[in-house]
Amino acid sequence: VMGGTLKGDVYGGYITNENSAGTVSGNRITLQNVAANLAYGGYTKGTGAVKDNTVEFSSSESTERIAGGYIENENSSAEASGNKVFFTGDTAVDIHGALSEGTGALKRNTVTFDGDDSMADSIYGALSKNQGDVEENGVTLSGGTIEENVCGAVTDGTSTAQNNFVTMTDGTVKKDLVGGIGYRSTGNTVTISGGTVEGGVYGGKTTGASSSRASNNTVNLGAEDGTYTATLSTTSIYGDNSTDDAVNNNTLNVRGKGITVNKVSNFDKYNFKLNDHIKNGDTMLTIER
Repeated sequence: VMGGTLKGDVYGGYITNENSAGTVSGNRITLQNVAANLAYGGYTKGTGAVKDNTVEFSSSESTERIAGGYIENENSSAEASGNKVFFTGDTAVDIHGALSEGTGALKRNTVTFDGDDSMADSIYGALSKNQGDVEENGVTLSGGTIEENVCGAVTDGTSTAQNNFVTMTDGTVKKDLVGGIGYRSTGNTVTISGGTVEGGVYGGKTTGASSSRASNNTVNLGAEDGTYTATLSTTSIYGDNSTDDAVNNNTLNVRGKGITVNKVSNFDKYNFKLNDHIKNGDTMLTIER
């Protein structure tokens, strides 16, 4: 769709029957210079999977939600996987690679967010509202402004957030940047080589229950080649949100130079990666407190 105002919602593929176990897959919507409410690449009210659907959103406005895939049925145990959103402007409220009200897993769903003038309230690679595991979902951020949080993936209850990621090369996040949030949060990664984060940065976070656990999460400061232009001088960097002294095997990799942060906490491994950008006498990391 190119140009105009759409008074309703936009669906690439849509199953309306709550008893249908059909799969919604391989659908794509492209919106350019359009105003719309909701935009979904694939959507089901049934119990089937939603996979490999895509939303391309360019120079357009969404007054509510954009999602690559959405499972509305809370009785569904099907997966949402491989759904994607490519956002290159203008504005949206919430953006999800995939969103599910069911108990099934969410895997390999992604959001790519770009454009200097792009704006959104929040971005999730995947969001499970009913205890579905979230795995290998992610957000790539290379411009624009996000008013609230950016999370690779989030789940609730007693489920696991594993191997999710956020990669940031530019843009502004006004609250937190988090690799993954779950009852168990493990193997999640945040990489920052550019942009500004005004809240905190967490490799992973737990939902806060007494027996919940975060482990083996990673924060990378700088790209693999050592490129680093970010502004994090007021930002605190955490391996996780734990408040005890447990060894959780979280890792901080410092791969650039001239990096200044407010605070570093909850890491057990600190690696300083030397590369062609690092010269004798350079300061790689300064911690304000």
